[in-house]
Order: sequence, then structure tokens, then C-alpha cells
Amino acid sequence: MEVLQAYSSRGRHYATRFDKLLEATNKSTTVRKPRKPQAKSSAKIVHRLTAIDQADIAARYQQGWSSRQLAEVYSVSKTSIVALLREAGVPIRRQGLSDSYVQEITKHYAAGASLAAIGNAYGVSADTVRKLLLKHGITLRNPWDHPTVLSSTEQLHS
Repeated sequence: MEVLQAYSSRGRHYATRFDKLLEATNKSTTVRKPRKPQAKSSAKIVHRLTAIDQADIAARYQQGWSSRQLAEVYSVSKTSIVALLREAGVPIRRQGLSDSYVQEITKHYAAGASLAAIGNAYGVSADTVRKLLLKHGITLRNPWDHPTVLSSTEQLHS
């Protein structure tokens, strides 16, 4: 410490800080009581929605609302809605497209519509459309191989 004081303009500052630190460690012989565990704040959906909202979500789902629609209305994720419904004991409906749409979707896809445009038209994700096409042996084109005759939305509405 003496060398530091002799060769440094801040030596005196460091010396007083070191002395204070040494003094504090000598005084800290008292044993502290362990802290009581605090209840963690949970981000679970049941803590963010009221009981009335939760009951309303279950009722609307049983009336035919989709989990995606409920997620938009209550500003939570679709996954949270499905988790809440499972916790409430509500049976989850089969998600996705039925095989009855295969011919229509195949026609739109062959005409050049994107998976996303088809998904938007049928109210499902692009990945759901992709899985349906693959399930029925339809070869998917590369993302950059889109015909440019009509836009995807124009093709879906024709």
C-alpha cells in the first residue's frame, strides 16, 4: 500500500478505501438471518386473466371459437389459450385442415399461390398447409420458384 501511495496520484484514495474495506470485514462477524423465500411472480396465464375471463374463454371455445381467435381477443398466445383450456378440462378440438380441402388447396398451390396465402384464406398457418400437401404426396416447389402470372390472393379469389 505504501508503494501505491508513493507512486500514484490516487494512492491516498486507494489507501482509505482499502482501510474501510478491511474495517468492514472485521466488523462483519455477526451472523445474518437467512431470508425467507419470497413467492415468485408467475407469468402463468391463470394469473394474468381473471376467473371470469378464463370461464369465458372455455365457454367460447366450446361454442366453436378457435384458439387463435381467442388469443387475439385476450391478447395472449395461442399456446396459452390451449394450456388454459387443458387446465380447465376442456377437450381440445383437432386442429388444422380436413382432407376434404385437399383438391381445392392443391389447385390453388399448383396455380402459384403461396402457402401463406392459402393458409390465410383457410384460417390456418402456412405450415399446416405444407403438412397437408406433403401428407398427400404433393411435391413442394422451392420458395423462389413462384409463377408470377397473378398474385396469390387474386388466384385464391378467382
